[in-house]
This record gives sequence, C-alpha cells and structure tokens, in this order.
Amino acid sequence: APGARVQIDESAVRPGSAGGIRTGGPGQTPKVAVPSARHVLRSQSTMSQLPTPQPQKKKRAPHTGHVFILRCHVRGIAADTLLIPPRKPETFDSYEVRQMSDEEVSETFGEGCFVRGVFEGRIETTSYHDEETAIEGNSKVVENYIASAGPMLKGTRSRFRRAMPLMAMPMPGCGEMDEPDIIVNEGQMIRTVLPMLYACAEKFQIDVAVCTSDPNAYAVAVIQRRQMCPKQGGAFWMLSAEHRKEAQRLRESAISGQLALLYGAGVSIASGLPNWGELLNSLAEQAGFDDEDREALSHLMYLDQPKLIAEKMGGHQPFKEAVAKLVRKGRYTPAHAMLGAIGDTQKVPAATTNYDLMFEEAVASAKGKVLRIPWQLQEARSDHNDDFPQLLKLHGCAMDPESIVLMREDYMRYADERGVLRGLLSEMLMQRELLVVGFSMTDENVHKAIDEVRKVQKYEAQQRGEEHQHLGTCLTLVENAMFRNLWKEDFQIISCSDDWNSEHAPEWICDCFLDCLVSGITESAAANSFIMNSKYQVLLTRPQLTVKSALEPLHYLAGDAEVRNSPMWPVIENLLREFGWTPQENDNDKRAYRSTTSMQLIEAGTSSPRTHKTSQSESRLPSQANAPPRHRSAPAPR
Repeated sequence: APGARVQIDESAVRPGSAGGIRTGGPGQTPKVAVPSARHVLRSQSTMSQLPTPQPQKKKRAPHTGHVFILRCHVRGIAADTLLIPPRKPETFDSYEVRQMSDEEVSETFGEGCFVRGVFEGRIETTSYHDEETAIEGNSKVVENYIASAGPMLKGTRSRFRRAMPLMAMPMPGCGEMDEPDIIVNEGQMIRTVLPMLYACAEKFQIDVAVCTSDPNAYAVAVIQRRQMCPKQGGAFWMLSAEHRKEAQRLRESAISGQLALLYGAGVSIASGLPNWGELLNSLAEQAGFDDEDREALSHLMYLDQPKLIAEKMGGHQPFKEAVAKLVRKGRYTPAHAMLGAIGDTQKVPAATTNYDLMFEEAVASAKGKVLRIPWQLQEARSDHNDDFPQLLKLHGCAMDPESIVLMREDYMRYADERGVLRGLLSEMLMQRELLVVGFSMTDENVHKAIDEVRKVQKYEAQQRGEEHQHLGTCLTLVENAMFRNLWKEDFQIISCSDDWNSEHAPEWICDCFLDCLVSGITESAAANSFIMNSKYQVLLTRPQLTVKSALEPLHYLAGDAEVRNSPMWPVIENLLREFGWTPQENDNDKRAYRSTTSMQLIEAGTSSPRTHKTSQSESRLPSQANAPPRHRSAPAPR
C-alpha cells in the first residue's frame, strides 16, 4: 500500500523460488523476499532437480464436475468421501446412510487417512429378494449419500490436492455389490443412478467416481454414460476437438497392440503422498534434525540430502526402509485406476520411476494382476502369464526397500547395477509408441534410453530414405513452447491447457483426457464382450442381437457332456467367452435367454425368417425370467 514500509529479506528465498512476501504478525513490518546472488547461483545449480515454479493461479469460476467410471475397488480410491457397505448391516435400516466417526475411520483404514468422510449404507443387494426392490433401495441409498456428502464437499478444497473434491461410491447392485445375483438387468440399475450423479456433480461442483471391479459392469457403465450424459458435447464436453482427436489416435494404437505407458510422480500427486521436498523433510525429522538443521538441509540439492539423512539414521538400509514405509501410505488415484485399466484390458506394458504400489493395487483391486519387473521376470517369461501386463519399475519398489534409487551414488552406479532395466525400457521404445503421463522428462536414465533408441531409429530411417518417426506422446499439463521445441523430434506433445489460469484446471483436464482414452478402449473391446451375457441384453444393438441369435445354438452345446469332452469344445468355448458367455449361462436359463433374444430381434426388426413367426407370438407376452420354451430354432442336443 502507498506509504507502507517493507523490509528486504534474502533468507526468505529458497532455491528455485521466484520470490514472495512474508507477512509478519500484528505490528510487524512485512518482508519482501528478494533472491541474493548466492541464492540465484544455488538455484541455477539445482533447477534440474526442482519442479517448474507455477505462477499465481487465478480463482476459477465454479463449474460442474465430471462423473468418472473407474475399474477398481472403492475402498482404496483417493477420494474426499467414500460410500461403502456397512460393517454391521443388521444395524442399518434399508435406506440409511451413516457417517463413520474419526475413530472408526482410523480403525478401518489406518492412521493418517486423508478421507474427509466415510459413509456406510446398504449399497449391495444382500438385503433384497427381488430385482425391483433392490434397484429402488440402492437408488435411495445413493440419493441419501449424495444428500449427506454433497453439501460437505461443496466449496471446499480437496484433501488430496485435486482440482475438485471427489466423491466416490461403488457401482450399486453390480459385480461384487450383487452377491445374491438377483439383478437381471444391470443396465437398468446403472441408468437409474447416472442422472442422480450428474445432477450431484453440477449442483455441488464436485467430481464423482463410480467404482467397480467387474469388467462387464464397468464396460456397460462406460457405454451408458456416453448415452445418458446430459451435457451438450457429451461425457467429455470439457475436452477440445484436438484432445478428442489425440485420444482417438492413442486408442487405436492401444487396440492394435502398439502402445506402452511411462508414468511418473505426477500420477501420484493426488494420492495423499508427500511431494519430493515434503518426503525429504519428513525423513530428516525422523532422523532427528532440528528445525534449523532441516532448513539448512533443504538448501542442498535433492540428490545430496539423502546422504546426510541416511548417515543420521544409521545407514542406507534404515533410511530406505523409512522411505518405503512413507510411500506405502498413499491411496490410488483415478489416474492409477485408468492407466491400470488400459494395461489390464489391452495388456499394455508400463514403466515407472515411482516406488509406490498404487498402480499395482488399483489393478489388483479390480481382480487383475500386474507382473512387477524385475522381481517377477521369470514368471513373466512363462507362457501361462501372457495375459498379464508387465510393470517395469526403473527406480525400485517399496516392496524391496534396498532397490530404491534415491541417492546420488544410486544414480551414478545405475548403469553398472541396473543397466538391464534401461535396456528393457529401450526395447519398449523400439517396439511400441510410449505414452508419457505425469513425468517431467528430467531423469537421466530415461534420457539415455531415449537416446539409444533415437540413434538406432535415425540411422534406419536414413538408410531407408524416410523421416525419423516419433517415439511416443508426452501428455503435459500446460503448454511450454521451449519444452515442445526441445522434444519435437522425439515426441508428440499434448498440452492439457494453454496456461495455469485457463478456464479448467490442467490437472483436471488431464484426468478427463485419460478417462476419454480408456473409455474409448473399453467400448471398442466391449463391442462383443457381453453379447452372450443375459444381464446386459437391453443394451444390445441390432447387429449385436443378430450375432447373439446366431451364437445361441453353440451356447446350448454346453449342456452336452459328449460335446464338452470332445476336442472341439475348447474352440467353441473360447469363441463363446469372447462374446461374454460364462459357464453359469447354462441350460437352466436358456429358455428365458432365447425368448428374450427373439423378442428383442423383433423390436430391432432383424429377426431371421425361420424364427420370425414364433418370435411374433412371443412378443405379445411379457418377458418372464422363467418363461417356458415356445420354440427352438435349432434342435437341442440329446
């Protein structure tokens, strides 16, 4: 203010800082932090270790959130509120939703849980006896959860450093939430809940995550979201035309088996884990450094601080064990779940410099499996594990603290002790397009792997008289012309936003872009994945109904023991499984199964001539789950 006194304070500035104002207490003179020459020199020497400073962000106008469909279990997601089935369901009324106390949250999820509110409610179907009442009851539980959690989150900051607070819940009445298997039409359950979730996201300006570990329920929910989103522009209204075009290109790369993933610490920012500086400060505090020593320690380069902390702790082993313990405390983010879904659905290999286990935990929560390299290298070579994606952990893993790469000497000895891992990354770069997410592109070992492949590809391109092709695509938060110019020959750059003050937070756009990508992959893979599953018949298109009708005679062969024991059966079974058939779809339900299909074919106008007449007679009758057979278009096996 005019006439106000200010005091220059050089000590207020840390390496890499852009300067700022320190305001004292009442009656104290505010101090303006100005970097001295000493600080500027030290900043320049450490800048490669530090994140790019972000300018002051303007406050954004509130806007509607996004409804994420995630393939993971709700209990482990990094969300501000959770809805889980009650621990003691007998103490709950049918539609009651009750918030757990802080003590109960600590007992259930462990100390230091960042979740703002955990709610319990009968979101599963175990307390119901028929589909109609289960759908009605589950819908009311969701409604009550929204009424409790929505106002709690509106206008607040996410505890997980997300752009918007996140409200998470399991997909009601589907997958693990339907153990009695009484929901015949899961599509109806999802269609009932989705409008409520979109209204919630708009009213309270929050994100909503619907989680399921069931692959079919996940695929159907993704399709239903696209069809039912009330926003003009569809489920991904917030993405530009260029973003959608790039998502389509990457989707085709994944489906054709040409995509690989490289993700870094940016994916784990919203997990509740400390950032790099906070991690080192916490370790220094554990080691016994006082405030003054920790302040002095923070002025050293990030690769030098661990050496002194380890010495104070008594050696490398206790230090790395402390690191591993800290990084195990996080919860997987939507980004972990979405990247894991890409890997699990398309068997896309991934690499990371992160120590944490959140990618693996997200996949495991969806009943998937990731082979951690190099620890499971022998298992990965087995023919029985071709269906499992691999995760190359370049800098070690919290499961093996000694493997963690953190100190300067770890980096200096990397080529001697872990050069083979860099070779595996080079092989990945040679064979596939690399999608880079949440990674700053400053790691020297990754640089060397890129350079090795770059030299080979440039030489081969020159020999063939062709242009050098990109090694992959780098997804960045904000447009940086210098970064783009630096990597333009090797990577296509996708910037989520033009600057930090864009209409929507760059990190939010990044999550929505990943959701668009994985949803497209899921829809493509699901084109035939639930055709033979009776729970999703109402979702089938006309071509899908025609294919289903043609496959039904093969479906009946499951009831013929002689056929099942023949060499032909494995081929038939594999074909049926590709279209969503499971052994539970046996002769006990084939009558209703066939009747439903015939009626749907009539409605779609594609019934075949030999079944048309009978189907017309059936179409006059209401669909019954146990309707007797009216006809057979193919003789049943004896």
